[in-house]
Amino acid sequence: MDEYRFQRVQVLVLAVTEVESLRSAVEIIQNGSAHEDVERIRIILSMHATPACREMSERLTLQYAQPEIVVEIYEQGTQTLVGAIQNCIRAATCSHSLIMCADQETNPNYVPDFIRTAKKEPNALVTGSRMLPGGGFEGYGAVNHLFTAVFQWIAWPLTGKRLTDFTFGYLMIPNAIAADFVMRELGISGSLEYRLQFFARKLQVMEIPVIWRARQEGVSGNSFRKKFRFFRPLLRYFFGGYRNVDTNR
Repeated sequence: MDEYRFQRVQVLVLAVTEVESLRSAVEIIQNGSAHEDVERIRIILSMHATPACREMSERLTLQYAQPEIVVEIYEQGTQTLVGAIQNCIRAATCSHSLIMCADQETNPNYVPDFIRTAKKEPNALVTGSRMLPGGGFEGYGAVNHLFTAVFQWIAWPLTGKRLTDFTFGYLMIPNAIAADFVMRELGISGSLEYRLQFFARKLQVMEIPVIWRARQEGVSGNSFRKKFRFFRPLLRYFFGGYRNVDTNR
């Protein structure tokens, strides 16, 4: 397997209904301790984005047109969410992509932690874990806790991996490795599929502790019913659906 070096990161911020939380997330990254390691912020704007969310996105691109970290809009259009992410990964001119959401359930204050870990292990997929010591949940709800716990207990024997958090969608991805992935999931279950793709290639998946806090703005499009989509890639992995991959990277 080739060795990759960390050479800055693009932050992919998924936005649909968020306004003030989107502005705050961008400002936190711009002013954070790791801002020199961030090449650009790409706001992946859903085709269902509200006018207010779109207006804020456009304001941010104008506000940050010239500084070290340029802010850009990537129109998702009719693509799937995972398809849009993969296109951004393939178009990247830096070494890594960090996937997060504008709702700040993926807290932007952790960006320096992801970068520090990626610098130490640039070949690894770095994922946020709400289960590690130092991580946690605030306002998650009893039903969501139950689903997450049950899914963990099912995923451990089916994958043979003892990750503490299989489903959290806060990920730092090495672009050169993930660019060739054939992704089959469409939305939120893509976060699990990235983990499984790394497992299939016998590549490292590292976790860092992250605290999840319920959004304070906008409406989540991730209904409880959609959580059951995580079982599709899990079963696909168990039955060998990711075995025919190039492991000599």
